[in-house]
Amino acid sequence: MTKEQRFRYEMFARIADFGAGNAALFPESTAGGQLFAQVQEMVNAIEGYLTKRDLARAEAQRVKTATRSAVLTGLRVVSAAAR
Repeated sequence: MTKEQRFRYEMFARIADFGAGNAALFPESTAGGQLFAQVQEMVNAIEGYLTKRDLARAEAQRVKTATRSAVLTGLRVVSAAAR
């Protein structure tokens, strides 16, 4: 996520918090309430994406470490066979 994207996400999160904090002023049946609900859905989707991205990075690191270990073991076997 770029710096500009992070700023926009934070802006949307503040808007969603404002809408949730002032829900009495913006009932769900009004246009404002519906728009705040849409913003909240966007924020939830972005948070889900960020969580999945972090989990994917951790999984990729685990796979990378396991692959590196397997390659090193294979190289040791080839080296021993060459001797």
